[in-house]
Amino acid sequence: LSLCASCLCGNVACMSSPMCPHKAMLPQYGYDGTVRVCRTCLPIVGVRAAAVEASERIVSTSIKYADHCLRVLAYLDDPATFPYYTQDYVDTTRDKAVRAGSMAVGGVKMLTPILSLPYAIAANVAHGAWTYGQYGLLGLFFSDEIISGVRTLHSMTKELQAIEFKDLLVGLFYLGAEQRRVARSVPDADHEEAMAAGHSVSDEFLELLIGLAGVGMHAPYEDKAFEAQRFALQQDWRLVTERLGESWKHQPAWCLYVHQQQKVACIAIRGTDLEKSLGGDLFTDVNALPERCVGHDGAIVVAHSGMLTAARTLEPELRQALRALVGRGLEIIFVGHSLGAGVVALLLWLLKHGSGPEDRLPEGAEVFGVAYACPAVVDRATAEGMRPYFTSVVNAADVVPRLSLSSLHRLSEEVVRCSRESGADLDEDITGYVDRISNLWAPKVRNGHEAAPGGAAAEEPGRGGSQMQHL
Repeated sequence: LSLCASCLCGNVACMSSPMCPHKAMLPQYGYDGTVRVCRTCLPIVGVRAAAVEASERIVSTSIKYADHCLRVLAYLDDPATFPYYTQDYVDTTRDKAVRAGSMAVGGVKMLTPILSLPYAIAANVAHGAWTYGQYGLLGLFFSDEIISGVRTLHSMTKELQAIEFKDLLVGLFYLGAEQRRVARSVPDADHEEAMAAGHSVSDEFLELLIGLAGVGMHAPYEDKAFEAQRFALQQDWRLVTERLGESWKHQPAWCLYVHQQQKVACIAIRGTDLEKSLGGDLFTDVNALPERCVGHDGAIVVAHSGMLTAARTLEPELRQALRALVGRGLEIIFVGHSLGAGVVALLLWLLKHGSGPEDRLPEGAEVFGVAYACPAVVDRATAEGMRPYFTSVVNAADVVPRLSLSSLHRLSEEVVRCSRESGADLDEDITGYVDRISNLWAPKVRNGHEAAPGGAAAEEPGRGGSQMQHL
């Protein structure tokens, strides 16, 4: 018994729809198009169709994995004749202009929610100035990215949720200004703290970190293999294989380079790029539940669940290519930035410990990792255990590696305090911004001290107002 008019079910929607859900493709029975399917056979047809789709997907994925390995083997067999990636697109003048001006399009339009009408109008005027690249700081302060970041921060802690969004933005702005003032007044403080708590880095290792930064932090963000190859060749690296154009949830983009003279291979994993991943990297980032993983050798890690899943996805994709490199005696360096750094850390852990014998690299394989701006992705015991083969590079002002529940709580307290103390200064400072547009951003300093008779500054240690220097 069939199910609709085309198949006798009597459903009006089915009668008018060319995509009737009660029809199916049955090529195994010699039918070229869709045919009506009876009530009894429809579930079977559905299962069979799903099985065919899954098997096609498995075959397609296996071919892609094998292609990466075959490219690596072809390069190792004969580097001189290994083909370069070619430019398969037209780089127009418009494309070049867009790239050149990409740093000048933030604007100040997001400022208007916290300003009265006159200043909102002035903000739009300033947006025009920023579009032409004249007033970088003003555009940076009011860019959409910062507003989005503040909203994200606002949603993460109860303390920040208790204050108005306007007050939160003001508090962050003045807190940042105060931190810059402190950094300028004691410029060597960070260096002295680092030297007291850590140890100096050898010149050789420092040169390695600087050399890897290019292929690890810049080239993977290209979406065309030709562009990543061009960047790598400038530093004597050869792009052998990659997956730059396809990235999604738990599937960050990556590329594999080889330095023939030094007998070193480098796998670089891209950090968060919402545009190129079609939003997929966001799901990897926010899937931040602690997940426990037990290695084949009994080692245990408690890790960021999203990045651990990404590492598990990359391991089989790279497995045969890595084994080929190890088999030819190459040292392997894993490099990542931001999200990619976290995935590198967990991928390296899986290759060292593995959930099964096939996941682990052969004994004696020389592998280590370098992470730039790596978030906190593993438990302390695991981090200590990875010291011999993993290095995390942290910028003095980078928030990502320092982000934790305790640091968020401390930040929220400082933001609330700074917002209460400095909120009254907002209109005065915005007036200063607008006035200085007509004076080519002339320096202006307000240090929180009132002028004493004769022009000298009188100290007022007890004053609660903020101290801020306009840049």
